[in-house]
Amino acid sequence: MQTYKDEVQEEQYYKPRLFTYPEFKKSSTVFDQDDLEQENTFMVLCVREQPDRNVDQDTVYIWKSPDFEEDEDAVLTTQEFLDEVI
Repeated sequence: MQTYKDEVQEEQYYKPRLFTYPEFKKSSTVFDQDDLEQENTFMVLCVREQPDRNVDQDTVYIWKSPDFEEDEDAVLTTQEFLDEVI
């Protein structure tokens, strides 16, 4: 049973994580193309290095929808959000 728990924990560690502005503490590991088609969104997808799966380095993808406008009253700026996530 411990081996199974270890495998699940490792899988959770390596799953890509999608962060949606301004939520830098909460991420999603289950997402699809529709998530990227939302209006007015700024998202960051983080993928951890996984040599056994041909992912040679940590990788960050940034998605900013064409109509995204930063909220001047937001707790974090988009740059602060990126700094926290990365």
